[in-house]
Amino acid sequence: YESYGFEPLETPAFEYTDALGKFLPDTDRPNAGVFSMQDEDEQWMSLRYDMTAPLARHVAQNYQHLTKPFRRYAFGPVWRNEKPGPGRFRQFTQFDADTVGTSNVAADAEICMLAADTMEALGIARGQYVIRVSHRGLLDGVLQSIGLAGEDAAERKLVVLRAIDKLDRLGPEGVRALPFAGDMTEREQVESAFAKVKADLGPVDMLTNNIGQTARENYSEFHAAKPETLEFVINVSLMTTLICSRQVVNDMRDRKRGKIVSISSDSSMNGDIGTVDYASAKSGVLGFTRALARELGPFKVNVNAVCPGPTNTRAMQRIPKDAYERARNAIPLGELCEPEDIANAVVFLSSDRARFITGQTLMVNGGRVFY
Repeated sequence: YESYGFEPLETPAFEYTDALGKFLPDTDRPNAGVFSMQDEDEQWMSLRYDMTAPLARHVAQNYQHLTKPFRRYAFGPVWRNEKPGPGRFRQFTQFDADTVGTSNVAADAEICMLAADTMEALGIARGQYVIRVSHRGLLDGVLQSIGLAGEDAAERKLVVLRAIDKLDRLGPEGVRALPFAGDMTEREQVESAFAKVKADLGPVDMLTNNIGQTARENYSEFHAAKPETLEFVINVSLMTTLICSRQVVNDMRDRKRGKIVSISSDSSMNGDIGTVDYASAKSGVLGFTRALARELGPFKVNVNAVCPGPTNTRAMQRIPKDAYERARNAIPLGELCEPEDIANAVVFLSSDRARFITGQTLMVNGGRVFY
């Protein structure tokens, strides 16, 4: 780095969350994607997600005093608040070099040369590595040309960018199977999404209805609940299950096979205070499961439900510590459910091993509620 004139720059591991930029999945949820905490003034701070955001903050604070073009290199640990997996880590070391303050293409060529020399200094011979160059301006131009510019196209743009990001790893077939982004309470959007799935991948063999939301910040006991909040929770936590299932039942009947697994909640049986809307909706999911299982049984279609208890998600990690401890202490096994526990139950009910199980509810809650 220094042989190319780059200077070292060390930045703190913590940055104020609002300085980390729009890479955050949802700025109202500072723990989504990053590890965050609040300081004594209740301002959110986050462990750096990469080296670029701290550089942007440093340049913004010192722009008038920096020699242009400003070349800097940095290396150190960065953190991602996401589920670990192949090629995905919660902490890893990043090496970064950037040039700021010039639009000359020679700066890009210099970065490529630096990367090549670094590879060869590490003993990787020329011809054994590939340097790939991306140009955000070019990508933005392509997106604009296909009608994905502006705030109104933000969700569709995200789908395209996610597909591009995963193309190398998943291939074209895997990208076609990526999740649909849209409002699942809107029947027209759901119909369009399922029509595309059928056109690209064929009939649906297995459907998992995994949509639900409590009132969150509008949480209240029933006597104080707002009608619009009740309606919203019912639509999200119950009607989406009916709307999505309706898209697959005819094909499953015709083919005489299929699996439908719907995620309910043990709140439907426990009756937690302040969750009348959510408990009602998730109870509706169980009634829907039993009734549909009787309808589709003669067609060899299995319909079941899974009832998780309190689960160790980012949302759960953000609740007050005393509430978190109360939830954990109410579970005989002494710990919260992990997302993988729910996934394992869904995989089982979607497999041939559950061939003779239908209309049933599988409790995955560590014994918090018995059924």
